[in-house]
Amino acid sequence: MADPADRVSLDDSIRLALFVVLERLSPAERVAFVLHDLFAMPFDTVAETLGKAPAACRQLARRARQKIEGEGARFPVDAAVHRELTDRFIAAAANGDLDGLLAVLDPDVTGTADVPGAQVAIGAQAVASNMLRYWGGRTMVSVPLGGDQAVLLGFLGRRLAAVIEVRIGDRGIYDLHATTEPSRVAYLRRFSSTLADRTTGRRDAPRGPQ
Repeated sequence: MADPADRVSLDDSIRLALFVVLERLSPAERVAFVLHDLFAMPFDTVAETLGKAPAACRQLARRARQKIEGEGARFPVDAAVHRELTDRFIAAAANGDLDGLLAVLDPDVTGTADVPGAQVAIGAQAVASNMLRYWGGRTMVSVPLGGDQAVLLGFLGRRLAAVIEVRIGDRGIYDLHATTEPSRVAYLRRFSSTLADRTTGRRDAPRGPQ
């Protein structure tokens, strides 16, 4: 029988993954998708909520569906490989292990951040160095989104401080985008407390300096 605590953690992970995906949609697409696809409201009702024609709302929901389903992998990634790579990435960052990070990054990986003044990092060496500069010794938790995508939640103590979206291909992690934008992090923070609590004793919990 499954441990109820694991079930709670899994449910939180699924909800968090859904919210991360919905964040990629425009506000109108998000409303149309949630009301119609998740709550089964007819497009006439959705149209009243959005102040648009039903046909336009149908188009918004279709575009949202395509974005959610269509941002698939550049290369198919086996789920076990997906988990192994993100676990190794988290462990290497937590322990300040540059070689460990380089081993799981695509040589041509790109790294971006929405921090003011941040520049695009290109190549495994540059991306790995940036990760250790900002997240070496910190706690991160991986939440798979399906396809080639996962999100890494970065914690300072037990407080969610950053969301790092990663994409995985046949040569390793090929793209990372970090956000510390307050409204987005706050939007996700309430779904992450259980995950933060359960990092205690995990092998990917940081053993380096805090």
